[in-house]
Amino acid sequence: MESDKGILSTLQACCIIPKRYIFSIMAMFGILNVFTMRVSLNIAITQMVRHVKTVGGHFDPDACPSDDVEGNRTIVLNPHAVFDWDERTQGHLLSGFYYGYATTQFLGGYLVERYGGKWTIGLGLLSTSIFTLLTPVVLKVGGETWLFILRVLQGMGEIILCYSEPNTHPFISKAELNHLNKVVIRSEHKHCKDTVPWKAILRSPPTWALLVSHVGHDWGLYTMITDLPKYSYDVLKFNITDTGLLSGLPYAAMTLCSFLFGYISDLCIEKAAAGPAICIILASYSGCDRNAAMIYFIISMGLMGAYYSGMKINTLDIAPNFAGSLTSLINTSSTFTGIISPFLIGLLTPDSTLVQWRTAFWVCFAMLMSTNLIYCLFTETEQQWWDDVRKFGYPEDWKHGPIVKDEIKNSEEEQLNKYRDKELDSIISK
Repeated sequence: MESDKGILSTLQACCIIPKRYIFSIMAMFGILNVFTMRVSLNIAITQMVRHVKTVGGHFDPDACPSDDVEGNRTIVLNPHAVFDWDERTQGHLLSGFYYGYATTQFLGGYLVERYGGKWTIGLGLLSTSIFTLLTPVVLKVGGETWLFILRVLQGMGEIILCYSEPNTHPFISKAELNHLNKVVIRSEHKHCKDTVPWKAILRSPPTWALLVSHVGHDWGLYTMITDLPKYSYDVLKFNITDTGLLSGLPYAAMTLCSFLFGYISDLCIEKAAAGPAICIILASYSGCDRNAAMIYFIISMGLMGAYYSGMKINTLDIAPNFAGSLTSLINTSSTFTGIISPFLIGLLTPDSTLVQWRTAFWVCFAMLMSTNLIYCLFTETEQQWWDDVRKFGYPEDWKHGPIVKDEIKNSEEEQLNKYRDKELDSIISK
C-alpha cells in the first residue's frame, strides 16, 4: 500500500500539464472525430450516385456552366458511380443518422448523470467508429436499406454530451484538484438524487424558448452539414476536391467566431439567427458566382458561432442542477430537424436546380427567423425556481407534495417528534 501511494504521488508530481487542459484537448479531438464520422457520407454521396443530365430537351436557364455537359445529349456524370438514387432517396439516407441520434439523448443524459462521461464517451465513439468502418461492406451487401440502418446505429453511438468529476482522476495534482473544487460549481442534486421536475420544466417559458431556438439553429446547421456538399457539387459545379475543402471553410469560420462571440455575446445573441438566415438567402441569389456564394455561406456559419456562447450555455444558466436532463430533452427535440430537413430538401430539389435550392433556403430562412424571434421574447438567464426549490421555494399557486427528499425527511422527523411529545406528555400526566 505504501509503495502504491508513493508511485501515485510520483505520477502526480511528474504530470506538469494540468489535467483540465488535457481533458479539453481530448474532448476537442473526440468531437472532431464525431463530426468527421457524421459528415463523411454527406461528401462521399456526391461521388457515389450517378447524375443524369439531359441537355437540349430540358434546359435550365439558371444552371451553372459545366465542362462535363456539351451538346444536345443525355450524359451520365460520375460514370464510375454505381448507385442510381434519386434526390428523395439521398435525403432519406442522409437523415438516417439522426434517427439514432435522437433516440439516445435521454439515455445519454441518464448514463452521464449516473456513471460520468468517461465510459459514455469512450463506448459511444467506439461503436460509431466500428459502424463507420463497416459502411462499404454493409452497402455492398445490403444496399441502401442496410446503409440506412447502419446510419441509424451510427447516430445511436453519439451520446457524448457529458463531463466527468475531477476527483475521479488518478493522476491529477492536489493543487489542481483544490483549484477545480473551488471554482467549479457542483450539481447538488447529484448527491441528493432529486426527481427531475418534468412538470415544472415543461410549463416553463424559458425551457420552450430554448427548445425552439435549438430547433431553429439545428435546422440551419443540419441544412449546411447535410446538403452544402451537394449544393456545391450539383449547383455550383465544384469538383470533389473543392467540394470537400470549401464545405469545411464555413465551419472553420464558425469555430473562430465562437471564440470572438464569447466576448461580445450580449450584443450578438439576438442577432445570431438573423445573420445566418439572411446570408443563406443571399448565397442562393448569388447565382453561379462561386466566390460570392461561398463567402455568404462562410459569413452565415461564422455568425452562427454566436450560438455556442449564447443559447448553448443558456441551459446551465436556468438549470445548473438538471442541465443533463434538460439538455437531453432539448437535444432530442431539436435533433428531429436532422431527420426532417434533409428529407424535405430532397423533396424540394428533385432535379437539384438552383431555383429548387432557392426554395429550400427560403424554408431555412423562415425557420431561423421565427425561432430567433421566439427566443428573444421568452428567454431568461436566471436560475429557475424548479431547479432548486430549497433555495427559491414553490410559487404560491403551485400544487405540490413532499417531492424533495429533504422535505420527506423533515416531515418524518416532525411526525416522530410529535409522537415523542405526546408520549412525554402522557408520562408526565401520569
